[in-house]
Amino acid sequence: MGFFSVDYSKAGEEKQLLPEGDYEMGTHSVTMDASKSGHQCMKFEFIVRKDLDKVKELAKTNAKCHGRHYWANVWTEKDENGEPTGHFKDEDLNSIAKAYGIPEGTEIKSEDQFMEMLIGKPVRIHVIVGQNKFQGKVTDQNSTFTNSWKPTKYPLQKDPFAGTGDTIDVNDDNLPF
Repeated sequence: MGFFSVDYSKAGEEKQLLPEGDYEMGTHSVTMDASKSGHQCMKFEFIVRKDLDKVKELAKTNAKCHGRHYWANVWTEKDENGEPTGHFKDEDLNSIAKAYGIPEGTEIKSEDQFMEMLIGKPVRIHVIVGQNKFQGKVTDQNSTFTNSWKPTKYPLQKDPFAGTGDTIDVNDDNLPF
C-alpha cells in the first residue's frame, strides 16, 4: 500500500477571504522580505485568536474565522521617482508601536529588535475586502492599513508559571491564536 490515493471528494474546501471587520489576532511571525524588484517590506503573519469565540462583538470575525492565518506587508517608502528608499514611514512604524503598546520614548535600535518585540503579542486589526488590479486581472483581496491597527481589547492571560523556574511544553493547539 502506498502513501495515499488521490480522492478529490476528500479535499478540504477552498478558504475564502476573511469577512471585513475587526479581528483580535496573535502575531505569529514578523520577517523582512522583498519583492522581485527589491522593494522591501516587513511581512506579518497573524493568526485569528481562538479564545474569543464567545465574545459577542467578535461573532462575525473571530468566532467564524478563528485559527486562520492572515498576512500583511508593510512596505518601505518610495522616492519621487517611484524607487524604493529602504526606509519605512515613521507613521507606519509608530502606528504599529502604538497598537502593540510599546511605551512612548522606547529607543529601538534595529528592525530585528522591533520585529522581535511584536512576535507572540496580540493586536486588534481592521481587515477590509478590496479589489486588486494586476496585469489586467481584477481579484478580491484582504488588506489592512497600519493606522487601523489598535491595541487588543482582550489581553492574553498572564503566564501562571512565569518566574517559577518550572517549564511546560506548549504546542500550537495550546495557543489562543
